[in-house]
Amino acid sequence: MKIILDSGAFSAFTRKKDIDIEEYIDFIKENERFLESYINLDVIGSAEKSWENQKYLESRGLNPLPVFHHSDDFKWLDKCLEYDHFCLGGIADTPTNAKRVPFLDKCFRAICDKDGIPKSKIHGLGVTSPSLLRRYPFYSVDSTSWLMSGATGVIIIPQKRRGQYVYNVDPFKIAISSGSSAVGYGQHYDTASPTKRKAVDEYLEYKGYITGGPDIPKEEEGSGLYTNHYLRMKLNAEFFRDFMEHLPDYPFAFKPKRQGNLL
Repeated sequence: MKIILDSGAFSAFTRKKDIDIEEYIDFIKENERFLESYINLDVIGSAEKSWENQKYLESRGLNPLPVFHHSDDFKWLDKCLEYDHFCLGGIADTPTNAKRVPFLDKCFRAICDKDGIPKSKIHGLGVTSPSLLRRYPFYSVDSTSWLMSGATGVIIIPQKRRGQYVYNVDPFKIAISSGSSAVGYGQHYDTASPTKRKAVDEYLEYKGYITGGPDIPKEEEGSGLYTNHYLRMKLNAEFFRDFMEHLPDYPFAFKPKRQGNLL
């Protein structure tokens, strides 16, 4: 299995650190056999500098994926469209899907042909919102939301219709960790409504997990979601695996008014 390598530019930006472009080049060349592709060393907030890095990496014999950011002028998207594979970024910084959709709609109208089929493969940086993945024909995406949710005590539960789990509607999230800040509030498993608790219990039984709540024997504490963050991350990863299996085959057509019905 090969991977798509991210330069780490966003993490460096949030931590106010710099990434040495020569070190990035060396790392790519040393590990290229493991990589399906690798992303440009983009400069957050400067499309001009990002493009300078793109061209410099190309001059060194590399073929990085260019990145078009939410904050960039759309003239830079035109440049990206000269490539058969590129990234859309800055989406995770946009607080709600209501604000993400107008940007992504505008991008995919330019990216797709008259039938709604993308002319370039698109990698979505920081995109794992189920409603966005149903709406847009991304080639691939990445995000740490499933990981961070599990680490902070939250699990993802799909909706159930007529006895079957469905993925054409958004799931709900609920805190289950004994150390979660949501303890004592309605969004925590312990204080949720009986209906919501039943929905969680049924899904966990279906997937082979246990809550591991206060009544679990001491020697079995690590096997439950209350105390084991790894199991919460694993359960969340399984949700996205199941979700992806219910998406249409790539590339499906982008239809701006489509409601995202997958079934």
